[in-house]
Amino acid sequence: MKHSRRGGWGWFGSQDFPKVVAMLKYSKGSGLAQYALASEKLIVKRPDRVSAPEGAGYPLAGLTALYTLSRLTSNTTKAANILVTAASGGVGHYAVQLAKLGNNHVTATWSSKRRACQKFGCR
Repeated sequence: MKHSRRGGWGWFGSQDFPKVVAMLKYSKGSGLAQYALASEKLIVKRPDRVSAPEGAGYPLAGLTALYTLSRLTSNTTKAANILVTAASGGVGHYAVQLAKLGNNHVTATWSSKRRACQKFGCR
């Protein structure tokens, strides 16, 4: 893997492809393929400890949280009080982090993964 001049990552003649997660455009084909074409802006390396099915769900969970928070906070410029239920779940942990990035006050509920929640800002 080599760095391209345009600021992204590309593969030039290498057979040792890294494991990645990418958002694909439906008009360009589906994601259930051995090889796919994606914008370099929408590709990130997948950590070795993350399986392919887990990695496939990351973009969807993150976009769900982003869409919901943007709808909740679009009418205000000041910090909001946001309650995130199931904060240890897929969408929940993204929602907590994104809400905190927006300088909002976040209250979160979770069941069993307390330490994991505390790592990304739950109290």
